[in-house]
Amino acid sequence: MKKITRLYTLIAILIMAGAVFAGVSIKFGFFGLSTETERASEDKEARLPKADRGEEGEEGDITERLDWFLQQRLYGLGEIPAEARQKAQEEANLTAPSLDRSSAPAAVWNSVGPMPINSLYQSAIGNLSGRINWIAVHPTDNNIVLLGTATGGIWRSTNALATTPTFTPVSDNQIDLAVGSIAFAPSNPNIVYAAMGDQDNSYFGTGVLKSTDAGATWTRLSAVGILDKGFGIQIAVSNTDANQVYLLRGLSGLTDRNHPSITQEGGFYRSTDGGANWTRTLNGKMTSFAVAPLNAGNPNSIYAVVLASTQTGAVAKGIYISPDNGATFQLENRPNTPTVNTETDFRVSISNADPSRIIYYGGKEKTDTRLLLESDAVSGGNPTWAEVAVPYSKVDSEQFNYNTYMVADQFTAGQFYVGNRDVFRLTVDAQNTLTAENLTNNFVYVYNSDPMVMKFEWKFQPAMAKAHSDQQNLAFAGNSATFFISQDGGLQRTTDTGATFSKDLNSTLGLTQIIGLAVNPTDSAKLYIGTQDNGNQRRVSGTQWNEFVGGDGGQTRVDPTDPSRVFTSYIYGEITRVEADGTGAQTEINPQNFGTKRRTAFYPPIVTNSTDSTLYVGANTLAICTNCATVSGVGNWTFPANGTGAELTRDMTDTLSAIGVQKSAFSNTQTIYTGSSTGAFQVSQDGGATFTNRTGILDTAINSTSEPGRFITSIKVNPTTPGTAYITVSGFGTNHLFTTKDFGATITAMNFTVDIPVSDFVIDPTAVTTFYIGTDIGIYRSTDAGASWNQFNDGIPPVVVMRLESTNVNGSSTLPNGAQAANNSILAGTYGRGVFQNIILAPTAAPVSVNGRAVSLKGRSIAGAVVTMTDLNGEVRYARTNSFGYYNLSDVVAGQTYVFAVRAKNYQFAPQTVSLTDNLDGLNFTAH
Repeated sequence: MKKITRLYTLIAILIMAGAVFAGVSIKFGFFGLSTETERASEDKEARLPKADRGEEGEEGDITERLDWFLQQRLYGLGEIPAEARQKAQEEANLTAPSLDRSSAPAAVWNSVGPMPINSLYQSAIGNLSGRINWIAVHPTDNNIVLLGTATGGIWRSTNALATTPTFTPVSDNQIDLAVGSIAFAPSNPNIVYAAMGDQDNSYFGTGVLKSTDAGATWTRLSAVGILDKGFGIQIAVSNTDANQVYLLRGLSGLTDRNHPSITQEGGFYRSTDGGANWTRTLNGKMTSFAVAPLNAGNPNSIYAVVLASTQTGAVAKGIYISPDNGATFQLENRPNTPTVNTETDFRVSISNADPSRIIYYGGKEKTDTRLLLESDAVSGGNPTWAEVAVPYSKVDSEQFNYNTYMVADQFTAGQFYVGNRDVFRLTVDAQNTLTAENLTNNFVYVYNSDPMVMKFEWKFQPAMAKAHSDQQNLAFAGNSATFFISQDGGLQRTTDTGATFSKDLNSTLGLTQIIGLAVNPTDSAKLYIGTQDNGNQRRVSGTQWNEFVGGDGGQTRVDPTDPSRVFTSYIYGEITRVEADGTGAQTEINPQNFGTKRRTAFYPPIVTNSTDSTLYVGANTLAICTNCATVSGVGNWTFPANGTGAELTRDMTDTLSAIGVQKSAFSNTQTIYTGSSTGAFQVSQDGGATFTNRTGILDTAINSTSEPGRFITSIKVNPTTPGTAYITVSGFGTNHLFTTKDFGATITAMNFTVDIPVSDFVIDPTAVTTFYIGTDIGIYRSTDAGASWNQFNDGIPPVVVMRLESTNVNGSSTLPNGAQAANNSILAGTYGRGVFQNIILAPTAAPVSVNGRAVSLKGRSIAGAVVTMTDLNGEVRYARTNSFGYYNLSDVVAGQTYVFAVRAKNYQFAPQTVSLTDNLDGLNFTAH
């Protein structure tokens, strides 16, 4: 995929733009050619047949995908609060405690993949998975490999050199699942550190995790002194002291149009006590550092490049060296030292095979880059420098920053590996002559004779590739010939120095970042997803999925009148109709050649009415197609709002982000709701012909009348009462779930108080008063029409849940273990762990409730005490006493034994063990 520029470049772009579209990337061209001439070649590629996009398939300006994901979480408050996920989980434990394992419906989620993905180019690049940011190989046992994934946690293998290795998630008990970097301690490989936060998708982590058993289990460090939110760009450990740790950390400077920019922070941090306390010793924008090997002239040296910074106290840009394990740094300004100019990225590495030379690699997107080779002169004197040009024609720099790395071959002097969209091996001989070889061959440098281009460029050729494009990391495994590479398609390995790459390392890795999710209404085993950089996919069986449309997949929908017909979408809402359950003919039904230009989001909303084949699509207004299921070419798209396609957004930078449609055939009496990325909310009761603006009413419910509201992520309409709808919003600092029962004339916040973005809402197919919501830390369920909520995450990690779907059909679906189950199920599409399914089973016993009071020895109420209820499996639920000392626990499974305990400051209580058979009133606690 065409990749995201590193975060700090994005910051500069956004600040210079001045008025960033707050909530989602937009493009003029959903129903017309792009108005941006710089995208001419991109649009040409976008009009190619879908199969020609393959894994790469131009997916647009990659900063726009980052905007789409991050800005909806920033919008309104203007920032993601410090430790937002951690604090939300703590609040949820008190106000929305977990359900008991045996409560009904069944509280167990099963992964249904993709694990693996069979790509469009299966014969060339093999099975795939999702994005892996980092690979860490055990220093003495190369079969032990740890993977740091984008938003799916840490995964571990103990047979990584096997033909088909097995990987398992090992950090699912942690609230942070976005991993930036991982490092074993060379002197004690049982000690491992992980820097959390994914800068490539701007998803914050809160610090550092540590393992003392070679990565099998992890704990979160207090990490005093480092940023409380940010990205773990790189982490490393001293060669001789497992307690001395080095961390490169960054913080977003993104802003929305209503808030000033957050000060960009970051730099190099050092801990000498195993990660408990940290000190920043180099302040500035950095992308990598290198620790000198033990056989270097000064093994205490650390090397880095500061590119630029506007933050208070930042040092000047340039090349820096620390002679004392990172305690202090000094600018390399001795004679002949190269300057750091306009480069947007500089990488540094040192080889064990040539420890006297430090290698720097830098440049910027779509230009020639350069290698700087420095002799180690830390002990005194002036270093000797060699500058080697790396021509753009030899090494692709199209996506510089997003997925750039440089790793020195640890076994062969003068040999380096550079990652961008492909992996390149660079060799510099004694005369500093450069040789470059493309190892993965996703792109080839050729002349483009198109009149709109007329120049040499790197052209996508997926059928010739040897691995997925868009490289993220490379790690050696014991010798020069064997190394792993990771990218947006998962993990590959070579054992012949890159001549060939394995094709079957991803069969146990479930890391897909899902944008859209759809289910066949007559067979819930047939699922379809749109994914980040791995196209649109269909489930084949079990956990195996096939990609059938390439590029970045957006929303997917199934035709209610013919469930074998699937509608898939590409960026900016380009929609394709695919027959035969995703295996048949493909027809583009709204290519970018409509006469009227419309603004669209990077991934616009696309919905059906669950009755006929009408499609409803969001741009800056509502687009409707009533014949797209059968038309041989472009469908009959109309823009009904006021007869002119009137704006349904808050202003001219806004786009629709959610559509809710009454469950009925399209008509002039159908109810349609629209929501935008800045919280504009409108309602039509005449099939979209006219709309009533309810934005101010929603703003009041959000409690944001002094500023625009929040990014609306979904609108779901009650299937039998179209005046009733449920609205979910992203962002922070507000409620996230709202309802109207009178077509938006009044809107109220529902009783879900956890401050975490909510992305979707679904009604249980078997019980109309049971609701589910997908959030940034998992799934919640209400069995009383939203009056109370419980965490509903047994079997699913605290991953970002983007989409929810429900099924209620005759037949059966196959679970991963081969068992058959009823088709009443809830499906969750996650951003980093694929699809999970929860089969709804009948309850085995009616739930009961427990209530009581906590008082002092003198009988005074104790407010704010925490009541815990623990079952025999160790599952814990929480409640908090109110101002009068009362608590309540509902939806408790009867027929089990529980231990109840109370915690309160300055008080102690004796626990009570109770065997519950019915409701229990008056389980009181008196302090002693």
